[in-house]
Amino acid sequence: MILVASNRVLSEGAEGKNLFSGLIPEQEFEDLHFANARQPEDGAQPNSSWDVDLLFTVATKQLDEKDKLKLNSALNEWRKDGKKRHWVLAVHGYHQSFEENLISSKKLCDRYDVEVINFSWPADPPGGPVDVEVYRKSRKAAEQSMSALLVLLEMLSQSLDVSAKADADNRPASFTLLLHSLGNLILEKLVRDPRFTSQTHFFDCVILHQADVDNKTHMEWIDKLHPSRIYVTINQFDKVLLGSDLLNPPRLGSSLKNLAIAKHPFYIDFTKGRNIETQHNFFIGDHGNAKIDHFCKEVLQGRPGEQSAGFFDQGDEGPNVLRLK
Repeated sequence: MILVASNRVLSEGAEGKNLFSGLIPEQEFEDLHFANARQPEDGAQPNSSWDVDLLFTVATKQLDEKDKLKLNSALNEWRKDGKKRHWVLAVHGYHQSFEENLISSKKLCDRYDVEVINFSWPADPPGGPVDVEVYRKSRKAAEQSMSALLVLLEMLSQSLDVSAKADADNRPASFTLLLHSLGNLILEKLVRDPRFTSQTHFFDCVILHQADVDNKTHMEWIDKLHPSRIYVTINQFDKVLLGSDLLNPPRLGSSLKNLAIAKHPFYIDFTKGRNIETQHNFFIGDHGNAKIDHFCKEVLQGRPGEQSAGFFDQGDEGPNVLRLK
């Protein structure tokens, strides 16, 4: 089961993978929808059907304590057999449809043995992926999704606190926040917002994966995060971020400048890794690099991936800059 939290607009009369649209409202999104998504047992192919059940909706501008507790019952699906599971909150990047979100989430589940909460935002307005206007609309949607992510984090924190008070064993084995590409802009806007205090405190680690955000100013907000560990992944030849460079200042996920300026993150440079080349997504990409798969599994299951023996050389910039051998 994939737990979906989405501020996408509901498609009237639609169901399954078509339940949510890519439309972007004129105003900031006001509703956060929660749903369960499953592929039928015979749905082995990525394009097979999905069963998506809408659970409930909360109004992000009128959230009360009862709303915060609604998430707890949905999360109990992962607790009921007493097994300690690794949880991942995944925030996708640019130009992904809701169906593509589900496929990516299922790959994370299957490859790394984790349970995924998919924060699905409308990154796919009508148009092609290389359309400049579409990219700008997606950036606007990312910025407008900040409040919805804030509400989700507050609901998750409340749920974890309530469950732990009832039974300390209810906590997951680990909890990781994975943000990909333009999804990192949502986190940046959130951390820079005056409403942000310590809403990321319950994560074991935060992974800024191939972040489509400005490299030059990242130290202004990254050190305000509060997990045990923070990772910034880099590929100097990332084909998607090289395209973004044409419209923006150098991107955090593809630039080798200003490393080690922020105090807390580990900067993991995958540029020279075998089969990496121009890849943009190491977690679900088909690179066939066992070292990268090992690192990804370690961090998604809450362990210190930077300690993978023999995998990394220390960068000249400082002890928190590591380069894959």
